Amino acid sequence: MPKKKIILIAIALVALLVVGGGGFFAYKKFFGKPSSEPAETAKGKEEAKAEKGKEEAKPEKGKEGKEKKEGAANDFMGPTTTLSFVVNLSDQGRPRFLKINMDIEVDGEKSMGEMEAIRPKVRDSIITILSTKSTDELSSVGDKQKLKNEILHRLNSLMTSGKVREVYFSEFMVQ
Repeated sequence: MPKKKIILIAIALVALLVVGGGGFFAYKKFFGKPSSEPAETAKGKEEAKAEKGKEEAKPEKGKEGKEKKEGAANDFMGPTTTLSFVVNLSDQGRPRFLKINMDIEVDGEKSMGEMEAIRPKVRDSIITILSTKSTDELSSVGDKQKLKNEILHRLNSLMTSGKVREVYFSEFMVQ
């Protein structure tokens, strides 16, 4: 009898270790913080693309070695304001969140004044747009560009005299 008790206790301990290890794995996989490595890798790829785009956008030189002035009016940035959001995404099942920082570029100081005057409407409109999105709708570079365009058009519809030139994402994290 004592031999059977020892074997039974050993089996119970092994089973407890297996169940505990599985529970720990499930906790880390589904409830623990995701590693930031994929986001950094994606960020690194986007920065490399931006650098490549800058190299390709270098001004051409004419016969005399002078830079051509084509597009020079678009080379400067207008005034910007920074907005930050953390919103729930519309994914079903497990709750998902989007943390995003964006810079909104306008066409002048007058437009910046107007943007600041309607800031609550601007924030409300952007939150409404972001919270209707799912993780799948924000995964590719093309999806992010569509989101930028949607925000740009919505903000321009709110402006009466000024114009929003561009929306820049400075942080974009889905968790």
